[in-house]
Amino acid sequence: MKLFGSSKDNRRSSDVNRYHVNPNPSSVKEEAENSPSQATKAILYLIAAASMFLLSLILIFSLINKSGAVIELPAQEQTVYPLSYQVNISAPIQVDPEIEVEPLVSKHGSDKINILLIVPNDGAKRSDAVMLLNLDMKNSAVSLLSIPRDTYIAGNYEDPRFSQVYHSAEGGKKGAEAVREMLRGMMGFAADYYIVLNEETLAAMVSQSEEIRFTVPNEPAFSLLPAGERVFQGNDAMQLFSYRNDYTDVETDPPRIQRQFLQLLLRSFTEGEDSAVAERVASLTPTLITDLNQKQMTYLALLLQDLDLEAAYSRALPGGEIEVKELFYYQVDIAQALEMLNAQFSPLSSVLDEFDVNFRQLTGDSGDGEYSDYGFSDSTESTDTSEDSDDETDDPDGTEDPDETEDPDDTQEPESSEDSEESSEPEDTEAPPEITEAPTEAPTEENPETP
Repeated sequence: MKLFGSSKDNRRSSDVNRYHVNPNPSSVKEEAENSPSQATKAILYLIAAASMFLLSLILIFSLINKSGAVIELPAQEQTVYPLSYQVNISAPIQVDPEIEVEPLVSKHGSDKINILLIVPNDGAKRSDAVMLLNLDMKNSAVSLLSIPRDTYIAGNYEDPRFSQVYHSAEGGKKGAEAVREMLRGMMGFAADYYIVLNEETLAAMVSQSEEIRFTVPNEPAFSLLPAGERVFQGNDAMQLFSYRNDYTDVETDPPRIQRQFLQLLLRSFTEGEDSAVAERVASLTPTLITDLNQKQMTYLALLLQDLDLEAAYSRALPGGEIEVKELFYYQVDIAQALEMLNAQFSPLSSVLDEFDVNFRQLTGDSGDGEYSDYGFSDSTESTDTSEDSDDETDDPDGTEDPDETEDPDDTQEPESSEDSEESSEPEDTEAPPEITEAPTEAPTEENPETP
């Protein structure tokens, strides 16, 4: 019986393998001599790895060298902003070559340049006149926008008026930057430059201009200057830009008069030969607080000389008077303000909407002026509800029974209120504990009145 195969066959095959001899021993020797040794192979691998490493280093250093090299772009690609106009990227055509000027450029890449003008009232620690001077370089037009001093603003101010921003930041350049930042939050864009017209600067502009005649109106009597026509001298301009301390009316007529005088002052100051205008600007440098250098100021003066200041678009931020805790403020009308800003002053390529601006509005029933969602609310909201709510909170009877607020007729018709309470007993199981308290309190109020 063969359980594991034929043992003879296995022995025969093993014997054949044992005594098998290579028929060509010389070929085996030649193969051994021609094949490289293990050491040779290791050296070849090491050389290949070193070569790859060196090539990698060369490639890395070449990329680093290229990334640090200056890339020369065509001339039209080197401009920071793609400007399609020529006025504010070159000096005015008729400028004397000896006069050094530096063009004004919008920081928003726009053809509209906005310059913030601030007239501080240092004695009263407020800024009674703040305006935005807009230069439309493409259409050669000028616009003036007044921000009323009583404009209702947000922030940590004891008196939340726009006139408090400048001196709350210690005035000077810090105050001007604070005013610019406040306006940026309110209007959705920042002014490109600022100029602070203090008393010394205004007096110097008046003294170096030709005779300035201006009629001070009888109403509104907001300044210390007497009504009537007068030749301005000394600090007369500062008095016109400042309010009397006892003048508390919230209106836009005083800013309108201030803009009219400013237009006359700028036109008189920039009249004459270019060299004379440049000398006037140079004389203002010691007293001027601005982020414009003298070359830019000279360019601005010569630019205003070529523009029609009398035809300037002149407005104040639209709005109306509101009352907050027995104080009166000026609340900006959001819809009208957006229409004006988009049409005349905004340097942005996109259209401003209510999500871009942040004009503080009187909201809520408490009448204390709070932010609504996104910092705006319906400008037509009536303030009557705030007065009603204040009357309700002052009523001592309103705190005794919370259920009385649900029915405003309870105090006038007590019988109907009892009927309503009795009818509500089977519907509300929690009502009986409250009803039992009301009768106990009522006699205590009537007892002192009966004698």
